[in-house]
Amino acid sequence: MSRGLWVLIGIICLCVGVPKWLNRPIRYAPGVRSRLAPLQTPATKEPFKMGDFTITPLADYDIRARVLDTQRYGYGTEAELSPIDFCVGWSSASDQANVDQMNISISDRFATFMPKGEMTFDISDVADLIANMHLIPETDMVKGDLLRVKVGQFVRLRGWLVEIHRPDGWHWKSSLTREDSGNGACEVMVVWSCDVFDPNSEGSRP
Repeated sequence: MSRGLWVLIGIICLCVGVPKWLNRPIRYAPGVRSRLAPLQTPATKEPFKMGDFTITPLADYDIRARVLDTQRYGYGTEAELSPIDFCVGWSSASDQANVDQMNISISDRFATFMPKGEMTFDISDVADLIANMHLIPETDMVKGDLLRVKVGQFVRLRGWLVEIHRPDGWHWKSSLTREDSGNGACEVMVVWSCDVFDPNSEGSRP
């Protein structure tokens, strides 16, 4: 094999391997977890517009959780507002020891989590501690913050759970409970703040 071909193979390996390495999931020691449950309180913001969309806040929302998977979107009505979904977990669903026992993924705005094999806990015990979130950045700066988040990191998201309408009748409404599942169970959230945090230093609110 010629030297030039070896160089080409090396370049291809770098192009494929380096991005994969840089985007690898962040790991923590077992036992490290986000200990605060999401905080949902009555909405304090009035309805507002984003382009042709009228957005009505249904609740203020403050969540500290671990990002278990992400999915970006570039087409469709929803993508005009929400360029990315986070599947997140908190409490025991954010613990590496438990995360390693599940296959977690997002596809077409739906998140799934299934056992990898024999588990040391019942997966139903964490079902209410995992949420798929359709995230709508309030500003371009927040959009950049959301797109930089890596799988495995712990994030604090602050904003509003919302209902959205468009004049042609299209609408999108957030779930307001963590105990539902299936179609309509996801949180639709306008995010005004996205911060990565160290779970080892997580304290009480705020």
